Amino acid sequence: MYQVAVLKDDNFLKEINKHKYLIVLFSSPDCGSCQLAKKHVIDTAEQFKDIEVRECYIDAAPETIKKYKINSSPLIKIFVDGESVYTGFGVRTPTDLYYQFKGFFPSINYYEDLLDD
Repeated sequence: MYQVAVLKDDNFLKEINKHKYLIVLFSSPDCGSCQLAKKHVIDTAEQFKDIEVRECYIDAAPETIKKYKINSSPLIKIFVDGESVYTGFGVRTPTDLYYQFKGFFPSINYYEDLLDD
């Protein structure tokens, strides 16, 4: 399985500004729902080009949690060019995530996108 780097207060801003397209999963390592959400996010992100996925444990990044008003987990945020453009709450199915991500990220499967339009 794809290894996801963990973000903390000291590296959060650097990471979101380093990548054009970034998905951050706010979670807790002992949360079963968070682990399922992580699997779905990773599986779905692999269908898009140039996407990076990071995880931010809510108990390891109190300043980040406060800044972005994170009050539940799992929660995903999509960053494009360092700006938060989407927030999703709870566990989402891969199909749901795919169609949500499709509006923000370039897809690998151009033919499928052409047929959908």
